[in-house]
Amino acid sequence: MLLSSLRLSSLRRSSALRRSFSTKHPLPSWATVDPDAMSAEHPAVGANLCGGRWWSANETATTQNIVDPLNGDVFLTVPNTSSDEVQPYIERMANVPRTGLHNPLKNPERYNMLGEVCANAAREMSKPEVQYFFSKLIQRLTPKSWPQASGEPTVVRKFLENYSTDNVRYLAKSFGVPGDRGGQVSNG
Repeated sequence: MLLSSLRLSSLRRSSALRRSFSTKHPLPSWATVDPDAMSAEHPAVGANLCGGRWWSANETATTQNIVDPLNGDVFLTVPNTSSDEVQPYIERMANVPRTGLHNPLKNPERYNMLGEVCANAAREMSKPEVQYFFSKLIQRLTPKSWPQASGEPTVVRKFLENYSTDNVRYLAKSFGVPGDRGGQVSNG
């Protein structure tokens, strides 16, 4: 009985903490959805990313809508991009060099740029409102406790902090193995 009342007390404190946290910390300026307000009345709407812009589709994929695990209502819609809407994506792909835009072997200055991107993302994720935002999104989509859900953005932030140093240079890591005769080598 004592253990049950301790758990109930802990749950109440945890719930009150989350409520006060969400009212104290506004959504990040770049957020396109409010995880606390997502519902059947106010569903989040997915979009496609192309050329640095978010694009809406003419219709949503009714078979792929995301159901709220709390009540079974659809609270997230997914775009159903039709074949007559793909031209911007085709044009974008046609403009990308065969070796890619971020090929670190052909553009070694990308190491610094990608490292800075990781560092900036880690700094952003260290903000309490961003931590809450991602934790709440995770919790809305998966059956996880608050400590489990809030631990995931922390792990990602730590990865980005670590990767933002010289680790980004490992994108171009390669190997060479000598073959059976002179001049023969295997590269990867």
